[in-house]
Amino acid sequence: MQSSYNWLEIKEVLKENFVDVDFTHHTTFSSVDFDKALEIFKYLLDNKMPELDKNIEVITVIKRFFVDEENKKELVRQLALNLESFLRKILILLGKTYTPPPNKNDDTPALKWCFDEFFKDYPPNFNTTITKKGDFFKTNTISGALPKKEPSYNHTDFNNFLSDNTGFGQYLHFAYHKRNAHIHTNPEILQTHISNFFTNYL
Repeated sequence: MQSSYNWLEIKEVLKENFVDVDFTHHTTFSSVDFDKALEIFKYLLDNKMPELDKNIEVITVIKRFFVDEENKKELVRQLALNLESFLRKILILLGKTYTPPPNKNDDTPALKWCFDEFFKDYPPNFNTTITKKGDFFKTNTISGALPKKEPSYNHTDFNNFLSDNTGFGQYLHFAYHKRNAHIHTNPEILQTHISNFFTNYL
């Protein structure tokens, strides 16, 4: 089927705005072939799975954000809504099998499971503030007319959370909690700081 986007155009956008800015200066990625990595990224998004087929929207959202300059609040919302399905698709392709927690009948993996699987391969670093993996997921309930949950720790507290020392832990923390707030407790959470939200999600 003919793609509805120009992949070479989007690939250059990703290189210019993310690869060159956030990745190439890390020694952790010194041996990475980013052209191949971006092609794998495209493969993951293009590879249709019946229960996860919304993933194709991610590429078109990137195009619309950088190339077409459309309604950016709506585009960020779409990225947030695709986060779990994208991560689940990666884990399925890697052969990861979901096992429900003991004494629970959850037959569908949630976003937390996706992050837990990631942390198995990249064991977290801890410090005097962040002392256990559970701190990453921890929330406090904020009272009000519509009670909502906020993360118990600042995103920057997780700057060195990943064992690869890239500093990307804070972006994972940001994406996890902002998506959950948007889905479960505070639908308006994605209505400010749009450019930062988009960058953190990607």
